[in-house]
Amino acid sequence: MSDPKIDIDISPGEKEGERTVLEIRVYYSKGGTNYFSYKQEPRGYYVMVRPCNVGECFRTYQLTPGSNKGGFKQILETTKRLNRKRLEFYQTAVDEYLDRDAVLAHHRDGNNSEVFVEIMRAIERREAA
Repeated sequence: MSDPKIDIDISPGEKEGERTVLEIRVYYSKGGTNYFSYKQEPRGYYVMVRPCNVGECFRTYQLTPGSNKGGFKQILETTKRLNRKRLEFYQTAVDEYLDRDAVLAHHRDGNNSEVFVEIMRAIERREAA
């Protein structure tokens, strides 16, 4: 099963045919050592938000460590094994119930914690539906 991505347009790209988007992805990770930070990460469902440039046949990701304009990864729920229905629940919640305008405004302000709060609100709205 592929991990669907949600793209929210930020601005037109630097070159013709390109655009800059905020990519939001919900996925399952088996956990283990993160070789970028050397930290142990738990097994579970994660949400990743990151800016990227999208062209006709490529995606370029911006690495901005320590910057609030960069992306982030946050765990939604720890679990011992993959439950596809639960993963689809999270993906549907973010895809259908996310207030994209609020997320974009918080990202432009460099407020990643509020972006995560908006994602959690979308999950709560999905649970209430």
